[in-house]
Amino acid sequence: MSQTAWFSFVRWGAGALVLLHLSCSGQGSSRDQDTPGGGGSAASVGGSNTGGMPSGTGGSPEAQSSGGSSSTGGTLPLGPDGFSADCPEDLLRPSVATQTVQVQLDLRTNDEPFVFGEPNSLQAGGTVLPTNFRFYLSQFSLYRGEERHPATLVDAEGAALAYGVQLVNAEDQATLSFDLASEPGEYDGISFLLGLSHGCNQAFQPLKAPLDDASQLKWPHVLGFLFLRFEGNLDQLADPETPNEIHMGSAAGDAGFAPEFFLSLPQGQDPGTLSLTVALDAILEAAAADTDLSDFYLPPPAPPTIDEEVLAGERLRRAALDFEIFSTGLEQ
Repeated sequence: MSQTAWFSFVRWGAGALVLLHLSCSGQGSSRDQDTPGGGGSAASVGGSNTGGMPSGTGGSPEAQSSGGSSSTGGTLPLGPDGFSADCPEDLLRPSVATQTVQVQLDLRTNDEPFVFGEPNSLQAGGTVLPTNFRFYLSQFSLYRGEERHPATLVDAEGAALAYGVQLVNAEDQATLSFDLASEPGEYDGISFLLGLSHGCNQAFQPLKAPLDDASQLKWPHVLGFLFLRFEGNLDQLADPETPNEIHMGSAAGDAGFAPEFFLSLPQGQDPGTLSLTVALDAILEAAAADTDLSDFYLPPPAPPTIDEEVLAGERLRRAALDFEIFSTGLEQ
């Protein structure tokens, strides 16, 4: 497997941060790439960011919104994760967000294209036949130096997506591609959550798609959502430590936020598109990592015994930044 440039920063834990070089210009879907030196360099290692992009909780309140303003207007209050404390359904695409980039997700296992419902070879040996694989992506932002600029998830007509959330379902090819709208210009970086903001995760009122029961990501044990759900069948050659089910949510209070990733971009790709690789092997490895969960619990009305798929999900949430889950194919 070739080595790719990947680094992640998570709000609640230690990680490494690399500048992503995303170059955008013009109107509509026009974008140009300019990555000096062929890639970014580590700006920090550890629980805080000391250079390059701002820290996970940095930036102005305006920059920490859901990538679109509320239809009711005004500035939304911030939650403990630095994003909006609310979860408005109706968002407005900012009038200045005239630049659009199409993001294409490339799901892979063992460096090969992922095929839903069929055996996929694993790097650790054996195969996995996925029967359910879905997750949320949200809170996209672009950067110019240390300035954080929200990017709005939009539909084919250019309207902001409900709640500023993209539901990715590996069985539905249409969900593997989506558009981001932003102000025109060149950017140094991009970030996003694997999951939901604290405000959306803790929303008590009934919500519409994609934050409804049909998403199959409503968490029955506690209030809130699963950020990622994986279920599959492993063959006899697979590593016995590899989980066949992963339910990743957030049940650890204000410290249990969705992980936030920053990625580097290669030069020379189509200025109107961004290809983002998602490695199932890395997700499975992170979910089986040797992670201390002694402080993990599920609040009532969850049963006292925690199922293994939930423990695998919490290992994944805590260890996500240590594994190459997302990448853009940039050689190290």
